[in-house]
Amino acid sequence: MTFSNHNFYVETSAVNYLADRFAWNDALATKGLQNAKGNIWYLSPVTLWEILLTSDKQRRETIIFYCQHLFHEQLMNSPSEFIVNYINAGCPLVEKKYDFHSKLSLNETWKDICQDKQKTFVYDFDTLKDRMKMMQKLSKQLDKIIHRVVLDITVSDDELSLQQFVNYFYGKVKDELKHHDPDYHKVIKISILFIFYILCLEADLDNSPQKKFWKQVGIDSSIDRLFYLMSKHKDLVFRGPIYQMAIMAYHQISLGQKSNRGLFMDCLHSIYITYADIFITNDEHFKTLKERDIHPNFRRLMHISEIEITTQMKEVYQPEK
Repeated sequence: MTFSNHNFYVETSAVNYLADRFAWNDALATKGLQNAKGNIWYLSPVTLWEILLTSDKQRRETIIFYCQHLFHEQLMNSPSEFIVNYINAGCPLVEKKYDFHSKLSLNETWKDICQDKQKTFVYDFDTLKDRMKMMQKLSKQLDKIIHRVVLDITVSDDELSLQQFVNYFYGKVKDELKHHDPDYHKVIKISILFIFYILCLEADLDNSPQKKFWKQVGIDSSIDRLFYLMSKHKDLVFRGPIYQMAIMAYHQISLGQKSNRGLFMDCLHSIYITYADIFITNDEHFKTLKERDIHPNFRRLMHISEIEITTQMKEVYQPEK
């Protein structure tokens, strides 16, 4: 199967697979071939954050150097950028196409080091690691709460109050779901939970899109933010990027699967299924999601095992030192 004039999103597991098996000159030759076909291969801020957290410095720099030669010099939007844009568009059934290149500062840095491939990222690894630990802690908490939402477990602990909070807002929309099956009801509960975490609590490695949004709205309280969203942008629960995340979360939990990177990070990646023509992964969670064929968009998922990778000799030039 060949593609032309397509936008490809390559999720972190697939990036690692490719970078571990092919050299920078292979990436350069691949990019040349794909450009000739009109295809663009994209990374996201999520993928770069995960790459930058590679503990082995030499391997990390090898992956970055490989990526500089394969991927487009601009990143796709961060999940939060996609979500805020979707809200501002009125949570449409079908979102109009727009320039989905990220406005985060990370995008400018990525563009810079793609234009000069002798450059690399300069950052505080420990600071980024600490921020990711917060995300992993959040992922574990989400995992517990979602398990209870899916399995209808009630446990008296710290997460119970948040679960009850979600159930309160679920009660506000429950009558609209009466013709849907129990699985759909649980996905909606998860969707409400993600809205609270991502938008109201601003859970993100770069929360500047949320901060800009709430500054314009003028609401600081996380609880008041959720009341506002459920009143003014209720459709966000039923469709769009966060709903897509909820489907991914329910899929993993209902099959008893747990991600090594964390449930939350997998869900962030899932947003890109909608915005890319082809989503390439080496993650079994996405492979099984495609097999369930829950939504037509999931047919865009392509596991690395489905791709026939061929090599041929081609002269490429060593980058200048």
